[in-house]
Amino acid sequence: MDNVTEIVKLAETRLKEAKVLFDNQLYDGCIYLAGYSVELMLKAKVAQLLNVDDLFVTFDSRVLRPFKVHNLEDLLLYSGLYKEVAESEDETFYGYWSLLVSRWSEHLRYEKCGTCDRINASELLTAIEDNQNGVLQWIKEKF
Repeated sequence: MDNVTEIVKLAETRLKEAKVLFDNQLYDGCIYLAGYSVELMLKAKVAQLLNVDDLFVTFDSRVLRPFKVHNLEDLLLYSGLYKEVAESEDETFYGYWSLLVSRWSEHLRYEKCGTCDRINASELLTAIEDNQNGVLQWIKEKF
């Protein structure tokens, strides 16, 4: 199995699922899965950078444990892309990245229903999937 390809496929699928949830006014799940798609894409980049067959293996958790995080800024650092984001002159992209890290965390899965609204979900989806400056597209271009 090509782990990078599989993780990218998972990321793309989670974004599709997020859009289905958005279309059905399920904004909490939409935001959670949309952000998770970015987490997965960053993990695919980490797997590529480390040249590991399976980033999610359990045989030696000591080695891969640092990469089993959910924090997007940590994953950005581990993926080798931190400096590019920090020094980005693309104001739209940087704004999208800032919006994403300010509104998403894995803890959203524990928030009460109705915490997220249509506007926030729409803004987050745009930040992630914009074909020119979106976060997911930007990461994909780094492969």
